[in-house]
Amino acid sequence: MGSMKSCLTLLVFALSPLALSAQAPVPPAPQLQAMEQTLGNWKGKGTVTMAPGVPPMEWTAKSTVTKIMDGHAYQDDMEIEIGMPTPLVFRNITAWDSTVDTMVSISMSNMGNFSQSNPYWVDANTMVYSGTSLEQGVVVTDRTVVQYMEDKFHFKTDRSIAGGDFFTYLKGEYHRAEKADAVAASSIKAAMMPSPPQLKVFEGMAGNWMIAGKMSPEPGAPHIEVKGKETIEMILGGQVVFSDLIGEPSAELPITYKGQYYQFWDPAKKRISGFWISNMGEFVPDQSYVMEDGTIVTLHAGVNKGAPMAQRSMTAPDGKGGYSLTNWTLMGQSDPQQTFIGYLKRAQL
Repeated sequence: MGSMKSCLTLLVFALSPLALSAQAPVPPAPQLQAMEQTLGNWKGKGTVTMAPGVPPMEWTAKSTVTKIMDGHAYQDDMEIEIGMPTPLVFRNITAWDSTVDTMVSISMSNMGNFSQSNPYWVDANTMVYSGTSLEQGVVVTDRTVVQYMEDKFHFKTDRSIAGGDFFTYLKGEYHRAEKADAVAASSIKAAMMPSPPQLKVFEGMAGNWMIAGKMSPEPGAPHIEVKGKETIEMILGGQVVFSDLIGEPSAELPITYKGQYYQFWDPAKKRISGFWISNMGEFVPDQSYVMEDGTIVTLHAGVNKGAPMAQRSMTAPDGKGGYSLTNWTLMGQSDPQQTFIGYLKRAQL
């Protein structure tokens, strides 16, 4: 399933055979059970060392971890104070990628930093993960160990900058906190730097939308009518485009489909990267490109029912404030087939 921002809902329906085939809620992957101990509000403190030989700085933070998408994903909103006028704000999404049977975590921040890692629970209370990303044009590799106890956890992150020796970058400890210490919803919008110009096209899409169209779950299958609603907004100070979708139940899909879509400018790959999560257990990465006429083209390749597949979705301005939506899919050795056609219009939700 692949999508794009304004095509978020298109993605949900047009690229989701799981959604169409489901007649009852899908249970979360059992591998996510260890994440239960991370839920709740936390307050922490520790130190950060920006480079070898540099004196450490102290930080304080609060974190709120919630279960979303009916338990198929975990959201960690974190606010860090380190002596700057605006706090550092992070949103981390952890889900299970069933196509490769691996836990995946995406970290996004109001500094425009993004990273992906694969957390592993090496025992019931210890999580280890690592990842490589770009920070202000410099390659950094982080390796983190987190150990949970009854009402606290402590962690240490070792970092290598541009292939150099690892050093202790971050360390600290968190304790369970009260509901009053939860990270406020308004904090997730705190700006620290200008929004990337590559996301400018999405700013005009903020607001409420409704979608309708005809979709086929896979090439050759009959088309059915689908409808849904979504809300689009810029978060993390304009560094991330966030879409929240509710798909209407129907005779073919008798459950309420829920999805969330994140997009951001990826400086390492010089493209708009995104990922989709849903209450059907989907985790779907994709990439988008903005054409000269304002059309957004989104690409996704993966595996569907054991067969290799590729999809191209297009969201094109219709000149009336809405968008036309189309999706083409290739599966196995089949020719390309149109699996969705529809439209997106402004709505009062």
